[in-house]
Amino acid sequence: QKHLHGTAYAIQACVAVYRVTANDEALDLALAGFSFMDRNAHDERYGGYLSLQPLMPGEQDNIGTPAGWKDINVHSDLFESFMELGSVSGDPTVRARLHEILDILLTVFAEGDGNYFYLPDWKPASLYVRYGNMLQTGARLLDARDLHEDPERVTNAASRLIATALNSGWDTQYGGVWYGATINPENNTKQLERDKQWWVQFEALKAARLLAAFKPEY
Repeated sequence: QKHLHGTAYAIQACVAVYRVTANDEALDLALAGFSFMDRNAHDERYGGYLSLQPLMPGEQDNIGTPAGWKDINVHSDLFESFMELGSVSGDPTVRARLHEILDILLTVFAEGDGNYFYLPDWKPASLYVRYGNMLQTGARLLDARDLHEDPERVTNAASRLIATALNSGWDTQYGGVWYGATINPENNTKQLERDKQWWVQFEALKAARLLAAFKPEY
């Protein structure tokens, strides 16, 4: 079985090897991995990607995404991978998919409510948020702001995403950022996932640094 979450990191690893060694085999392997993934998992109708891992209805994949749904974790990781791969390969399909995911992250996620799960047509599938992915994606969007024709729009949307995660997910008693929450729209309350993971705290540190640099008013 293959999954796009791991594929994204494998592509980045190949690009890192290529940057250090200039070994064309590493770049060729990264492009081969991208081509396999794009050929088998790209959603030609709605954009973005579906899991490569075969699932039966009602099942979840190995990162907890129900069959047929899309999630921001995978697409944010692919976004970073495509930035890396596009910068060294110049491949036109990689660049096209990079801009496609940039538009999805910007218009669906950052300018929306920060939902984590989506149906294939990018309508929210739940009112669940993961603060670490909001912080991570906000930071990646700030890093990629110059890829968009309106960098200030990207900066504003990403900054709001980071600020929302820090404000809503912060543990006011002991510090740090909670893992996630399910939102109740009827009374605007949330049920927190009260665990803390190291990578979320790392992403909070990185995102807060970028937010302070680009939008000190926050």
